[in-house]
Amino acid sequence: MQIMLIRHGETRWNEENRYIGLTDLPLSEKGRETVQHTAGYLKKKLGKNPMAFICSSPMKRALESMTYILKELELSDDQIQVHDWLGEFDFGRWEGLTYEQVKGHFPSDVFRFYLNPRNYKPTGAKENQSDFETRLLPEFKKVCDQIKDGETAMVVTHGGVIRTILTILIPGTSVWDWKIKPGSIVTVSYDQHQSELSEIWSPGEEDQRG
Repeated sequence: MQIMLIRHGETRWNEENRYIGLTDLPLSEKGRETVQHTAGYLKKKLGKNPMAFICSSPMKRALESMTYILKELELSDDQIQVHDWLGEFDFGRWEGLTYEQVKGHFPSDVFRFYLNPRNYKPTGAKENQSDFETRLLPEFKKVCDQIKDGETAMVVTHGGVIRTILTILIPGTSVWDWKIKPGSIVTVSYDQHQSELSEIWSPGEEDQRG
């Protein structure tokens, strides 16, 4: 069995390299084109393989991305799950700012967070990386346990969510080691005993592992 972790397409803030976590923006025109490409790849990749379900973050950019995938794969509404725990990391007062702006306004907070994200939060945020993992990982395991042998499930979510899951699947890595571009698909082979990273695909690029 396998699970596919899919990052949503771009928003305007993604295109402008601004922090976007809990700010609920829709896809941009570029983002819609990206996710259409992703949906087309999924259709070719999956063929007639049994699909267990598709679950999504409740945020607009993820739900809109899921809609394109549902249409391309001709999936039914009863296969959809929407989970609050799949929402993105909270960047607090950094939301909507570029890295240079954040570094200018909150230099000490940026230094502490990037040095030790498990113990420090972005300015005004509700969670650090350790809190984020506590939110995500038990629920992710429950999702994996729903998948039967020979089935595939899809999770449409955010870059921070996917990177965090990968740090657990691949010991010795950190969230900063993984570059998950908009529209990317991370495929994980899974059974009751172990998980293994099978592939990372990004629109317009060769498969990569990092």
